Order: sequence, then C-alpha cells, then structure tokens
Amino acid sequence: MKAELKKGSINHIIQDTDIYEAGEFLDSIAMVVKGRIRVHGYGLNLVVGSGCFLGIRDLNRGAHGVTYTALTNAVIYVFPSSGAMSDLRGIMKINKDYVALMVVGLHRSLAEQERAYEELQEAAEGSYEMTFRIYHKCRQIAQETGTVFEELAAVEKLHPFDEPQMLSLDKVHYYQACAKVPMDVQKAFYGSSAEICIYHVREQVGLLHQLHDYSKSLTEYLSQMMHYLILDGRNLYLAVSGFAQTLQRAGQDASGVMTDLDEVIDRINSLESVLQKRADVECVIDRGTMEETYYNLLNPSHGTGGPDVPGYAGACGGLRRRCVGACGFAGNDSFFWGDRTGTRRAF
Repeated sequence: MKAELKKGSINHIIQDTDIYEAGEFLDSIAMVVKGRIRVHGYGLNLVVGSGCFLGIRDLNRGAHGVTYTALTNAVIYVFPSSGAMSDLRGIMKINKDYVALMVVGLHRSLAEQERAYEELQEAAEGSYEMTFRIYHKCRQIAQETGTVFEELAAVEKLHPFDEPQMLSLDKVHYYQACAKVPMDVQKAFYGSSAEICIYHVREQVGLLHQLHDYSKSLTEYLSQMMHYLILDGRNLYLAVSGFAQTLQRAGQDASGVMTDLDEVIDRINSLESVLQKRADVECVIDRGTMEETYYNLLNPSHGTGGPDVPGYAGACGGLRRRCVGACGFAGNDSFFWGDRTGTRRAF
C-alpha cells in the first residue's frame, strides 16, 4: 500500500505502508515524528526512527533511490521539495533545530550502513574460504580413495570478493564521533549556518551512496555464492552429500566429509540470514530436498544414492530455487534432523 502524502502538514501512516518508493519522483522529504521506518532496497536494509529525515539521501538526484516503509504506525511531517539540496535553507528557516536532527539522523544511518557493509564483507570472506577449502579437500580425498567427486565448473572459477580500494572509512568514523557530541552543541553548530549544514549533509549523503554501492556489489557476490552452495541444480551441498554417500557405499570413512557437509549447511543458513537482514534479499530454498538428502546420509539403507545411482540426477534437476528481492522479514520454515552427535541439524 502506498501513502497519499499531504505536503506541509502532519501525516499519519499505517503500518506496512510505503511512504516513498524507489524510482518515485522526489517532490518532498519527510521528518519522522513518531514510529519506526524501514529504509530498504537491493543491498540495503535499515531502520530509522523519530527525528530522522526520509528522502534526504536522494536530494539532487531527482528520484528516490530506496523505499521507505512504515514498520509501525507512524507520524511524519512532509516538507515540499524541489529535489535540490538548497531546500535545506527553507527547512532551516522554519526551525533551525531541524537541521541538527537531520545531520544526527545521517550520523546514525552511516553507522548502521557501515555495520551492514562489514557484516556482508565478513560473510563474503568466510563463504569463499569455506567453499574453496571443502571443495578442494573433497577432490583430494577422491584422489586418495579412488572414488569420484563431482566437478563444479562454477566453483573452479570462484574468486574472492574484490574489495574496492576507494572506500575509506575515516570520514564515516569522523561522523560517528560527531554523533557522540551533546545534542545542544550540535544544534548550536549545525544551526548556526546554512552553509555548514549543507556541507555536512552533502558529504554524509555521498558516503551513504558510496557504502550502498559497495554493499550492492557484496550482495551480488553473496547471491551468486548462494547459487554455488545450494540454489543451482549442481551445487556444493549436493556434491558433498553425494560424495559422502559414495564413500559410504565404497566402505570408506565418510565422517570427515559429513562434518564438512554440516559446515556447508551452517553457511547456507547464515548467508540466507545476512542477505535478508542486511541486503533486502530473500533466498527461497528447497528445504525439503535438503532434509531428505541429509536423512538418507544418516540412514544409508534408505538412501536414494549418489551421482552414479539412478534417481540422483532427477533429484538434482528437481531442485527449484530462486533468489528474489524481499519486501519483508518473513523467513523460511526450518526442518530438523538429528546429526551424528545427537545435535539437531537445522534446515
């Protein structure tokens, strides 16, 4: 549902209503008087509250680059806008304290976007390390035991995330320090001059867009990683589980590979969570097939078999998975089987 906004007045927004939508022409910005608003788009998912301004990050850009959705019933004041940064002068004339709230709100958004960026970056580094290590370990075991491990062309070409060299967090940290300055001092400083206010807002907005662009790149990398781990028809989860079955049938010790499979499952779950929480991306995974495959490994006599057993290729082809942009926080149902240690294994 999209809100019908009245400019120059208080607006009451019902929960789950979109205030501004990505791509919408920017002809107003809004101050949150009460409530919690989710700011989201591909590679971005954060929550702001009272005192924060909505739409300010896209002044001078002509259109809103993200969507603002009411997480709770909310009250906002809507300022008409020409879409230019110079509109801040008019807001300052209404109440110079507003500009301090505006800048402080940007402090908080910067801090939250930096945390999200670092979390996505850690997920990228951990996913690459695990995938590379387990894939090549299984290939080595296959050579040593004379068995077959399925080769995955996509994983063979896998590379670490190429972190941008231009990103400097020094300015972000500077504004985080500014946020700790007493509010009365900030009001006096930012409210003393329109030039001071506009300079700081423009610089912070630039940093927000830079962090968002890099988060988009990380989101793309992690989404592709999810395909390699579980979403593609030929993926690491199926390759490792199939290899464990091959070792079992050959009378070889599969316990180490089963431990690796547990690690792959944990990584799938953590990536699904971080993409949803930090990047507004939901991965829809066939948990039922994962559950069945794992059960068959724990109960070999009931298994459907590995790559060289009839039915395995059909099982691979039957995996219907997709990665889509999420509009909410609803997660997938989880399934559990006891693992070899008696611990419940989540799917």
